[in-house]
Parts: sequence; structure tokens; C-alpha cells
Amino acid sequence: PEFSHIRYAARFTFPVFFIANILLAGALQMFVNKSSYKWLNLLLITIVCLLLTSDSYDSIRTFYAKRNPFKKENFENEISIPKIDYADYQAILPLPYYHVGSADWHHTMETDESFFSRTLYISANTHLPLMSCKMSRTPDYQNRDLVNLFLKDEVSPKILNRLNNKPVLLVLDKNNCTNQGVAAIADHSFAFQASANCQNFIARVKPTLLHEDDRYAYYSWNIKP
Repeated sequence: PEFSHIRYAARFTFPVFFIANILLAGALQMFVNKSSYKWLNLLLITIVCLLLTSDSYDSIRTFYAKRNPFKKENFENEISIPKIDYADYQAILPLPYYHVGSADWHHTMETDESFFSRTLYISANTHLPLMSCKMSRTPDYQNRDLVNLFLKDEVSPKILNRLNNKPVLLVLDKNNCTNQGVAAIADHSFAFQASANCQNFIARVKPTLLHEDDRYAYYSWNIKP
């Protein structure tokens, strides 16, 4: 059953591929040592060197050819965000809230990839931290406190203690804060309830609307009373 988890499957591949590569290199070395045909040995070594050189060159060329979407010029060309004084805020809370990386599967929440990328770009270019994340080994108790923002009418003291008096910027993806938007999440789970509660959350905390278009809405929320 452990191999049903992607982390276990990924860890399994490392020793398999390392051992396979070591065995191939050892087999090639044995063949070269035992072969009496010097020209064949030289040919094999030349082929291996050419393959390694080609692979290295391709990797370097691909690395430098990749666009960095977090560069300011690329960001401004591809993602339009409203002219808000972002320095007035302390953090960004995306709606629907997403969290990937916790060992607690019931509190693992995916979101639309385009919305995830947008929140990353906004965070990188406004220098505001995200209250959501996609990374590994995130503490379960911190994630549960954040999920409870949407499940309960309360803000954890642990969260309040980490915040200053600036408001939080809410970024709402209206296309995904619907029952259709969370259809891929298991029903009756914490993740489903939290994602489906986006609009209820907005109605409950009554944030100030800063900007709105066909898909996104930006709010200012004074989280501290």
C-alpha cells in the first residue's frame, strides 16, 4: 500500500536507476578490458564520450533557453494585475485556498494550475508572502489552522500571533470557487468543504473589494480585529 503514494514510488526509482547505470558502466568497462580489439575499445569510448557531450550540451542549451516567468518584463506582459498599493498588505491569501505537501491527505488541496501560477507571479513581483503553498514537509498543524479559516468562524491564535496589523490581500478566482471548480476533490472531505466555502468566506468576513474583472477579484481583509 505504501507504493500508492507518489513519494514512495519516486524514492523507489532512485536506487533502481542508479544501480542500472552503475551496472551498465561496469559491463562496458569489463568489455573494454577483456576485448583484444583496440580499435573497438576506442570506438566504444568515443561513442560514450560523444553521447555524454551531446547530452550535456543539450541540457545547458535547454536551461538557458527557458523563459523565466518571474522576470518583471515577462510578468507584466503575460499577467495583468490591478494597480494596488501592494506595500500596504502583509500577505496574500488565495481563494480557493490550496495546500500541497502535507502528509495529511485529508488536508491536501489542489487548485487550477493557471491560478496557482498567477498567485506565484503576484507574490514574486509584489514581495508579499503566500498563505498557501505547494512544497513538501509542511507542518500539518499549520495547514489545519489555515483550513479552519474556511471551515469555522474563527482565526487561530497561532495565525494571529504571526501577523501584523496590515490587512491581508485576498485574490479570488471566481471560476474555481464553485461546486464545479472543486468537482475533482473528494466530496465531504475537508478539502472539498474548504474550497467550496470561498463565497461563504467572503460573505462572512466582509472584506473590502479593491478590483474585479470577469474572472478575478481582489479584496482587502483586516484579519486582526
